[in-house]
This record gives sequence, C-alpha cells and structure tokens, in this order.
Amino acid sequence: MRRLSIYFLIDISESMVGEPIQQVEEGLATIIQALKTDPHALETVHVSIIVFAGQAYTQLPITTDYAAAKLFL
Repeated sequence: MRRLSIYFLIDISESMVGEPIQQVEEGLATIIQALKTDPHALETVHVSIIVFAGQAYTQLPITTDYAAAKLFL
C-alpha cells in the first residue's frame, strides 16, 4: 500500500496570536479526527507538524501516531 505523507506547516509568529492560531488548531484537530475515523487513512497516512516563526522547527516528526499529533495542537 502506498504511503501518503502530510506535512502541516504552521505559522506561530506573533501575528498568529489569539483567534488566528485557535482557528488553525481547530482545523488541524478536525483533520486529525477525520483521519482517525478513516480505515484507509489509518493504513496509509503519515503526518508531520512543522512550526515556524522566522525559523522552521519540526514539532512532530513524520508518524502514523495521530494521538501524538493531537497532543501538539
């Protein structure tokens, strides 16, 4: 089965403080929940969370552990 890697690149700069970052977190939580309920996705989708504010940092390396991904939101 083919692997599908999804990289979430999230701006965490000062311009994202407050409502903008909350909306991003809610959107990511919705996507993660949808992936967890799709049997095909559970077998093929790998996710990674990369944050940036001037410099990029891998918050969550590529994984199929959706529970871990949700912890970083």
